[in-house]
Amino acid sequence: MRIALVSEGTYPYVTGGVSVWCDQLIRGLPEHRWEMVALSVDGSERPLWPAPPNLDRLTPLPLWGARPATRPG
Repeated sequence: MRIALVSEGTYPYVTGGVSVWCDQLIRGLPEHRWEMVALSVDGSERPLWPAPPNLDRLTPLPLWGARPATRPG
């Protein structure tokens, strides 16, 4: 099963609190494949957590700053 998890201002950019829960959730269900969508401030944030083996993709989504390029069609 593939699961998308969305966080806002937490995992993987902040330690403690909800970030701990996100990491425990992903690592605690190793039979599932995960994609993380991380809402962030401006895209300058860097991950503080090492990616678990079953985390296939981290998609940062900055809320402020330059607009991301869009795909045609």
